[in-house]
Amino acid sequence: MKSSIARFLGVVVVGLALECWAGANAKDQLAAGECNGAFLTTSDGKARGSGYCLRKDKDGDTYSLEWAMAAGADKGSWKVTGGTGKFAKSSGSGWWQNAADSGRMFATKWGGNCNW
Repeated sequence: MKSSIARFLGVVVVGLALECWAGANAKDQLAAGECNGAFLTTSDGKARGSGYCLRKDKDGDTYSLEWAMAAGADKGSWKVTGGTGKFAKSSGSGWWQNAADSGRMFATKWGGNCNW
């Protein structure tokens, strides 16, 4: 069975599906960052992937999340894995789905729940 590995480094565009990532009073309203990970595509054409994202806000506080997508799925999952400062006790999980893909960068819709 032949397989190929695709790596990507992409800036993720956060959608307004999550209350905690939307609105003027959201704790991470001005947080920005990148996601890194890898996808493996097997000879049957199905891909699976996983990786991490790190966000930093205007005050220098950070939070990270882990993401994954099962082989052949059109949506993946995410969960908060840690944070500093105002995000130190953060938790949450949900789904994500690519909305646009240039081959080098992805625009992604996110949904779920988070607790800052």
